Amino acid sequence: MREILLVLAILGGLVGLALLSQVPWETALRLGWWVTGAGMALGVPTGVVYHVQLYRKLAHRDALPDDWIWRPIRCNDLLAERERGAVLPWFFAGGVGFVIVVLGILILGVALGSAWLSIYADHSV
Repeated sequence: MREILLVLAILGGLVGLALLSQVPWETALRLGWWVTGAGMALGVPTGVVYHVQLYRKLAHRDALPDDWIWRPIRCNDLLAERERGAVLPWFFAGGVGFVIVVLGILILGVALGSAWLSIYADHSV
């Protein structure tokens, strides 16, 4: 099942890139900025809430490692079953925000590449 989803994601990405290459680079640049901003607007606050919830759940029973702030994902296994519902949804929402940011950066890359090609094509002999 994962393999099918991976193939569909790659196919969707290729189709998306093909469609994006038909959009004027100014529009694609604007779209890339908006998508990146939306990902940050989702990912940053949910990441902060995730860290706060993780700290609250693990600190009261002295289960936090010293470097938990730099490697919080490995602390997910330290959560009791009843604590996971308050912490992990924030973790996954932050992950979705990260994926949206990466998508926005890819769109920006395509837009900047298109802009460069259009400028270069205008100055070629």
